[in-house]
Amino acid sequence: MSHTLILIIGKTMEWPEMSKIRYSPYQLAHLTKLYSNGFNSLLICDGVGVGKTISAGYAIYHQSMVLKRPVMIICPSILVDKWYFEMKTKFNLNVTLTTQKESLSLMKDEIEYNPTWENQGPVYLTTFNILSRLDDEISPDFGLVVIDEIHNIRNPKTKTFPKTRAMCKNADYTIGLSATPINNLITDLASIIAVLMPKYSFEELDQLFTDIWGLSALDCISCVITRFNKEEISSDFTKRNIHNISIKYPKDYDIMVDENISLRYPGVTKGSLETIALLRMASSSPFAFYSSIGRKMKKEFDDPKLDSLIKIIKEKPNERWLIFTEFRKTAEYIVKHIHDRLVLQMSGSSNREEREAHVYLFQKTVDSVMIMTPVGSEGLDFQICSNLINYDLHWNPMRIEQRIGRIDRIGQEKKEINIYNINILGSIDEQVMKKIGDKLSIIFGSFIDIPSIIDDGKDKINSGNDLLYSELKNAKDLIKSTIFYNQIGSLDSVFIKGLNTENCNIYKWKELEWGKYTPWIHEVEKWHKDLELESSKFDKLIKSYSQN
Repeated sequence: MSHTLILIIGKTMEWPEMSKIRYSPYQLAHLTKLYSNGFNSLLICDGVGVGKTISAGYAIYHQSMVLKRPVMIICPSILVDKWYFEMKTKFNLNVTLTTQKESLSLMKDEIEYNPTWENQGPVYLTTFNILSRLDDEISPDFGLVVIDEIHNIRNPKTKTFPKTRAMCKNADYTIGLSATPINNLITDLASIIAVLMPKYSFEELDQLFTDIWGLSALDCISCVITRFNKEEISSDFTKRNIHNISIKYPKDYDIMVDENISLRYPGVTKGSLETIALLRMASSSPFAFYSSIGRKMKKEFDDPKLDSLIKIIKEKPNERWLIFTEFRKTAEYIVKHIHDRLVLQMSGSSNREEREAHVYLFQKTVDSVMIMTPVGSEGLDFQICSNLINYDLHWNPMRIEQRIGRIDRIGQEKKEINIYNINILGSIDEQVMKKIGDKLSIIFGSFIDIPSIIDDGKDKINSGNDLLYSELKNAKDLIKSTIFYNQIGSLDSVFIKGLNTENCNIYKWKELEWGKYTPWIHEVEKWHKDLELESSKFDKLIKSYSQN
């Protein structure tokens, strides 16, 4: 399959006909809570693969088609096609791409000078990257702003943070989506809420969360958060089979790696910050390491890690495989050694047409192999595949969960999926994983299980191993943050039991009477009363820290 052919296919693909939404009451919990909590903001933290896009889509549809209000969707560049596709095929919404600075300026003028629309309130779609390049902040009068993978802007010091926050400033409602809102610190959650609720500063929220971290007083934050997991919404969820495979590189390879690192960084302790990148590439693949030091790899080199990969995928010759690696050179290396299959490679350098074509070919070819660098760990849906290989293990458990979430999601037809983790004995990766979670088989489902995969780190770390020490500290912070997050109570499961599924039919919504709340609020009266109580508590709590 030539590169040219892939691009041609990518440009000539057509959108399929309208596809039906699989109605489920939990998908309306988000819209109902957004309109009922009194804060007009919501952070959707549902587990990976549960269907956050569709849940947000209901709110987008109501704002655009029923209220005729403009909507803005902000997402990573790689997810533009997905959002465009989902809104068109699931909700029959026309989306305007504002992925240039000029188009954002035109959007601002359109909203300002044409505040009413007859058929559909416009739905705009832009990216974090474009917002970061804006000269000035803009705050149009949106009915709704939806921010996908909102954890990407958790750092208040970035250019994207204030620009995205400004987008939310004059919006009637705001929604953030993230299966993994806390990367390491509780500060992550504070920054996310500060974007969604811009009337409160990051400093105020950070102080609030820090002061009552882990106390029951903060349970009331559930009024602005949803957290559904696959087990809650369906008893028929996919089982994960975790296969941990340990490989040892030849001794002469290890010696060669040490010698070359010592030559490049004389007198520097192995495992210090300066050597980490080379050590990780050496663990990833000999080809990546040789390329990094400017040498050609020996053709006769026996690579047991690659041999293991080939053996694994040969066991299932008629099935799709998704392979993750941390380095582009390793991806290229794997591509060259898999034969008799369609092999696709997606990285940060893949343009829009290439990504679109690769996804299409992967879906259409039953025995294809998709190799992805970190760009593929968020947002893309491959539930058509049931086999995944972590050729390199990411040091952050959240990232590993995001990878697995590409295939372990709503719509996965297989009862079981297979996850293969390849670990190099004696490598820098093995040392880190022993500290932050070498028992990957405990990752069984979602964000709330993450604390279980990190051990207590009782073993001492050599003081010279700067990055190992840093990663252990991050792991401990992650444990504290996730335990705190998991203690937040939520009664949203009650919502599922009380709501009639027929309310999910968007084509009947124009016939319903929409007031302050959703038309079906009477069906979940107890849930609503509990939500109002929690909202009142959170309102008092947040105002006690606010200068407003």
